[in-house]
Amino acid sequence: MNVLIIEGDHEIAKAVQHFLSIHFIESDIRYEAEDGFQESLSFRYDVIIIESKIKGVDNLGLVKKIRSKNVDTPILVLSNDNSIDYKVSYLVFGADDFLVVPFIFEEFLARLYVLARRNGQIRIDKLSFGDLYLDRLNHRFLCKDKVIALSNKEFMISELLIKNQGNLVSKDLMVDKVWGFDSDSTYNSVEVYVSFLRNKMKKIGSKVYIRSRRNNGYFLESLPVPNKKGRKL
Repeated sequence: MNVLIIEGDHEIAKAVQHFLSIHFIESDIRYEAEDGFQESLSFRYDVIIIESKIKGVDNLGLVKKIRSKNVDTPILVLSNDNSIDYKVSYLVFGADDFLVVPFIFEEFLARLYVLARRNGQIRIDKLSFGDLYLDRLNHRFLCKDKVIALSNKEFMISELLIKNQGNLVSKDLMVDKVWGFDSDSTYNSVEVYVSFLRNKMKKIGSKVYIRSRRNNGYFLESLPVPNKKGRKL
């Protein structure tokens, strides 16, 4: 399991990280809300932990902002505010669980495992970038009135790319997420499936393109669609 900790208090963050390491759970810490938000877009994490009262930051807004970017990684909020309205506001706007501080570490660990198991099961049915839609229930691309089916690996790569909304997705991450970290698959496998996806996107007339950054990875780019007079919208 890999966990992102967004926590303004260095001592608390380090204590949580130490506890996780004892249970062989990897974690990264971000002390600033904006840094945490940017890191959440990498889709490298199974669970995101957010402390609800980082000084000077609207962390309910942070939860909303993360969800607005199609990030469906489970979010666990930690707070010393036990009021029902406070809990409900976070759960309504995108948090998956809420734990009151102080807490028993064993309960905290159990909740993490539950959220990690749930990851990927409760999710947005469609993702989009430009004129391209990804149907996550039926594993297919949609563009205007055209539809094309995707293989399982094509779907997984597409999901990574669209979730990252034009940001670079490394080949290493693709191999890890699609084939597994202990797989013998190489970058050549990624390149083959990216080629398949490019052909399918072209077939349905999408103006979204998969661009490559040599020896690093891939990202999506959406070209403007010209209007009837030939001017770009």
